[in-house]
Amino acid sequence: MSPGANTVASTTLLIAPLVLVGGFLSLRSRFERPVVRWFGAWLLVAIVATIAVIWIEVVQPPDIDVLGLHISAAETLADGANPYVEARSLDTSPLAPRGAEVIGYPYPPLTMLFFVAAQWVFGDPRWAGAIAIAIAVLLMARPWRRLPGEQSAALLAVGLAVLLQPALGNILRLGWTEPVALPLLVGVGLLWRRHPAQAAVLLGLTFGLKQYWIVALPLLLLWNDDFRWKRAWIAAGVAALSLLPAFLADPAAAWNSMVVALMELPLREDSIGLAGLGVETSLAVLLILTAGVAVWMGWRGGSIARFQLAVAATLATAFLFGSQAFVNYWFLIAVMAMIAVAESVSAPPDDIGRKSDKAIEPVTTG
Repeated sequence: MSPGANTVASTTLLIAPLVLVGGFLSLRSRFERPVVRWFGAWLLVAIVATIAVIWIEVVQPPDIDVLGLHISAAETLADGANPYVEARSLDTSPLAPRGAEVIGYPYPPLTMLFFVAAQWVFGDPRWAGAIAIAIAVLLMARPWRRLPGEQSAALLAVGLAVLLQPALGNILRLGWTEPVALPLLVGVGLLWRRHPAQAAVLLGLTFGLKQYWIVALPLLLLWNDDFRWKRAWIAAGVAALSLLPAFLADPAAAWNSMVVALMELPLREDSIGLAGLGVETSLAVLLILTAGVAVWMGWRGGSIARFQLAVAATLATAFLFGSQAFVNYWFLIAVMAMIAVAESVSAPPDDIGRKSDKAIEPVTTG
């Protein structure tokens, strides 16, 4: 597809859903009917599918190491080898010497599972991200919940806002990993109050997806509600267990691929952060800054929407002051903010005006 055709396709994908769903939202008084809610939610899924088909199946695949490593990991596993040792791709960083390679899969096992499964089932690992976004917007719309028409329409509008992110097409096309966290984060919100243990499990799975989530772990200990200690132990334990397969297979290879290689990344002056201005922040200062944001955001506790925003703020601080941050990082922050909006919109009436929404222990009998 030519650059001009890419522009036309991108513009169409932005305008058509906006007009279609915008007109649908004008019927918000009808959203109290289940069939209307479900139609709106599945319309969002159909938009995701259309965007994915264009950017994955029609547009020429990019030459980028992220995508190459997903494909190589799938091939390596199919051959019975260890991707943290054998997976490789041409290093497409502008700072890499000509012909340099990335050797060893750099993402945790859970992320590899999603993208390898998509490669084996659909023939392209990028479908993992598309499916994750589709599930996330469906969960955000909550069509199974009986809400006032205005609330249901607002939830659909928030889901549409996710799909109208200008970077969405490239997020899918380049095979970036951030989308797979989205349905887990929405699930955390759905389970937070009534099923806090299950919400903590989903948090642990989220934190096991990529290395930068580690900066959000202290927030679990600081979050001022009655379930914080159990939540912290469950989430940390699940995250650690999700990493275990890589370290059991080859501890040195897993450590080198997922930790050492990351720590050795040079300052990226093409970063969308302070590194892009040539500002280098030491690891100690970065940890102090993120911990400060976590303390500031966490000591009061509060609703799940506030928690989602606190995690987003902590991550955003790490991205802003880190050695690299690209559009996929900020896409994640933007969508996390939209998930928080969805949580606020769908909050039950008895939560309105509360200063805190402490996790409620599951009710047991007998």
